[in-house]
Amino acid sequence: MKHCLLIIILLGSLFQATAAPEQKAAPSDTNNIPLGRVSRHDDIKREQIKCEKLDGKEDGFLRAGSNETVNSQVNEALFRKPNELRNWIEKNDLQFPNNNEKIRYLRYIANVLSSFRVKALARQITPAELPALMYTAERMMKAEADGRSILPFLEQSTYPVARIAAAVFADSADRYPANAILYLKYAHLNPEKTLQTIAPFAKEPYADSLIAEAARLNPVQFYSYAQSQSSTVGKLIHRNTDKMVMQVAALSRTDNALLYFPFLDDLLSGKQTIDSIKKYVGDGEKTYDSVGYYQLLARTATAYARRMAAPLRDTPMAYYGANGLMDMLYTKAKSHFITPINTLHDESNLNVRMKAIQPLTAADLYYMIIMGENDIYTSSYKHSFTRMLQLMGSKPRGDS
Repeated sequence: MKHCLLIIILLGSLFQATAAPEQKAAPSDTNNIPLGRVSRHDDIKREQIKCEKLDGKEDGFLRAGSNETVNSQVNEALFRKPNELRNWIEKNDLQFPNNNEKIRYLRYIANVLSSFRVKALARQITPAELPALMYTAERMMKAEADGRSILPFLEQSTYPVARIAAAVFADSADRYPANAILYLKYAHLNPEKTLQTIAPFAKEPYADSLIAEAARLNPVQFYSYAQSQSSTVGKLIHRNTDKMVMQVAALSRTDNALLYFPFLDDLLSGKQTIDSIKKYVGDGEKTYDSVGYYQLLARTATAYARRMAAPLRDTPMAYYGANGLMDMLYTKAKSHFITPINTLHDESNLNVRMKAIQPLTAADLYYMIIMGENDIYTSSYKHSFTRMLQLMGSKPRGDS
């Protein structure tokens, strides 16, 4: 019986030895790797383990969501692809003939995973984007090993992926154009930050188009940058050939430019000109026509209100915001009319007290009242409202 049992065990061992396929050393196996590079492989494996925990579970599987196909692709990118690349580096003595080159490329893999983990924790990239990141990193590594440019792969990537890849390959010969590509992606995602960030990329061919986009996004902010003509961004603005940019640049060189700014939309469309506005602005002091300028603001506000109503719903540029049309309308209503009549609140003679508003039309008074509702005294409001009704005729209508 003992002999039979021994024979069965021996046959079982023989069957296992012949049936199992020959196992090659797995890419994660460091037994055949020179001691000087073992720690680099360990760095990659440690990062794989840390990344796997991004879903809050330590179960050997990174879940990016409920889609199992996506989860499978994410884990292929996290485990199989880095191991495959490690194996490629170790076996590739032709492109990586010495220890230092192999270490450098192994470090690329570890840095990609490390950067991905940090950005994922900061919610600047999602786990679902890991396959695209590893795809880009692999092609960039192989392009650099072949002596080719890494730029096409950055251009094809999303900003979160390109941001990590560009940082990992910061020692590449293409690092400067890579940064320019990265900035363009950033600017398209954050156009409101273009004026604050574009200076280092002023010589890039896309700089002029980004400047034109920034002008339309925030004309008020754009105007302030245009005033600094000697700065890098100021020079970018003043060399630009875009119609709107040129108009804002011209305004920034005009005396008392802020008084023209509320009419930017009309200036661009040709409905008004700097000269047509200048007859009211004058020199901003002695020859300044306060009533005429305020009435021009009110007429423009009425015209803009029609555009903003249905069906057009078109908000003019420089309508809101600091020094915009509504801001200027309030400022001038308060300083030229509300403050003078409030100051004379003890004056019993209405012709004296309300003298400041005598030249105003019903529409002018309407804007004065609604813009200055928090500043106008009750008595000043009552007299102004009565005056507005008188000017509207014997049968005043609210919609008139």
